[in-house]
Amino acid sequence: MSIAEMKKITILSKTDDRRHLLDSVRKLGVVHITEKRNISTNELSNAESDKNLLLQCLSVLDAYADKDKKKKAGSEGRASENVFESAKMVVDLFKQKTQAQNDINAIDKYLADMALWDNVSENELKKAFDANSSFALAKADKKQLKSAEFEKIRYVRIPNSPNSLILSLDSLPSGCVTYKMCGKDIVEEKAKKEELENKVRDINKSIASFVSIIPSVKAALKDVNRNIEFERHFGGMVNNGSVAYLEGYIPSDEVSKVKNGLLNEKSFAYLIEDAKGDETPTLIKTNRYTSMLSPVLGILGISPGYEEKDVSFWFLSFFAVFFALIIGDAAYGLIISLIGLALIIKAKKFNAMNKLVLMLGICTFIWGALTGTWFGSEAVLTAMPFLQKVVVPQFTNFPSLFGVTDAFTQNSMMRLSFSLGALQLCIACVLNVIQKIKTKDLSFVADIGWFSTILSLYFLALVLVVGQSFNFMIIALGVLVGFVLVLLFRGFEPGISFASGIKKSLAGAFTTFLDTISAFGNVMSYIRLFAVGIASVAISQSFNGLASGLLHGPLIIFGIMILVIGHTLNMVLGLLSVVVHGVRLNVMEFSSQCGIEWAGIEYHPFR
Repeated sequence: MSIAEMKKITILSKTDDRRHLLDSVRKLGVVHITEKRNISTNELSNAESDKNLLLQCLSVLDAYADKDKKKKAGSEGRASENVFESAKMVVDLFKQKTQAQNDINAIDKYLADMALWDNVSENELKKAFDANSSFALAKADKKQLKSAEFEKIRYVRIPNSPNSLILSLDSLPSGCVTYKMCGKDIVEEKAKKEELENKVRDINKSIASFVSIIPSVKAALKDVNRNIEFERHFGGMVNNGSVAYLEGYIPSDEVSKVKNGLLNEKSFAYLIEDAKGDETPTLIKTNRYTSMLSPVLGILGISPGYEEKDVSFWFLSFFAVFFALIIGDAAYGLIISLIGLALIIKAKKFNAMNKLVLMLGICTFIWGALTGTWFGSEAVLTAMPFLQKVVVPQFTNFPSLFGVTDAFTQNSMMRLSFSLGALQLCIACVLNVIQKIKTKDLSFVADIGWFSTILSLYFLALVLVVGQSFNFMIIALGVLVGFVLVLLFRGFEPGISFASGIKKSLAGAFTTFLDTISAFGNVMSYIRLFAVGIASVAISQSFNGLASGLLHGPLIIFGIMILVIGHTLNMVLGLLSVVVHGVRLNVMEFSSQCGIEWAGIEYHPFR
């Protein structure tokens, strides 16, 4: 469990050998290339056009494939020689269908407008206009009807359509939409619509016949994506006359592989040196446990910087605890565990995602059992007394069953939340101290100060919120000592003199004061674990109460529906709360104390 050491590599070749160089690097499969330029080539433009064509084709075909065909089409396939021609035909057919459908919609609108004529009396027209007048159907709002222009002309209103009028073509006012009655033959328009509908049906059949090429299109898309990546790196290479070069990064344990691979290419030259700086990508080496964090970091789109600490173990461990406390229901945990097992059976192997789901489910199940929470129902505990044997009375959600008060259990839960927060933040301080001692960075003394401050503020939170008695002078002394240590030593770094370090530290006195106040807010922030957990139980109890009166007699089906919908909704809300609160405590409070910004670049080798 660590961030792999990286080496920076620069590889040179003759300008004419650039494609050969990239092909050799791709075969090595371990070089993370950094592009120094962004120059588009004809090959790149063509490849991106091919990608757009294939994506459009897939989008169209997916809408035509039923579930069985989709399942079959989702398997791996090899791109056929005419896949691009077929894709173009699909896209062209879809464009024809879209145009035909637009024409049908236009005809429908015209016919709907013409249907208004059925409500017009021929006698009314004769009274309002000359016998030889040509008419138009017009749309006009109230403001137009009150204008001076309309006062001078004659018109007939159409019943049941207040904005529709019949006007003479000889005196059409400006600003209104008109439809000439003699412009189109209704019979011809209906025939044209029928012809277009037949065309759409034929096109749908033609497009559906291409569903079987979905595997070939997906395979071709993979090839095109590889070509796009190749061409982007080609355009990103620096070209100085007869020599071109690329820069990248490789894991230090892959140096021998790269050297052996490039030594066989006599037309290449390379330089390997120590990596440093923000451009260096991060490769986290994980074990079986910490590998489960990868899906979480992938969903969040974050990665630690190369020169930052790897906190995977602590991140994952506290995330699992936070998840359990927020969801907080043994029955929910059992359901999540079964989902994890189903994913494992379906995949026929353990991977990071299904292991994570299973672990989170087990943690939630254990915590829910300890609190006696099964679908938030006291009746479950009463009906099955053996479940009460594992309940810890201090943390139960049903204190009356165990002879304790609500205030006692709530204070215990708040104390636990603050304790988890103080523990996590103090661990961050210890990690900082260990790392800085190794690098001979004297600012580790400031982290000892932070440890003292956080521990003291933790006791202050217990005094203010939980009402626990503690010597206030000791708390104040702990905060004061911590503040002084941070004030004097936070500005140190390797290679800086003692006097310069003190001077730099004192220059940030006001920032140190604000950060000390913020540290108290960070400790208090962990009370969200208690608040969100108890809210989840309250929601469960509310739905149980709604359904309780319907679980007898003919209305039992509605009671069951309320329970299923209610608890499903509560689980979804719980998962959202994990993202909002559980992840935040790791990414914000804990990571800030560790000095981790999660602004790293993930290691992505060209292969």
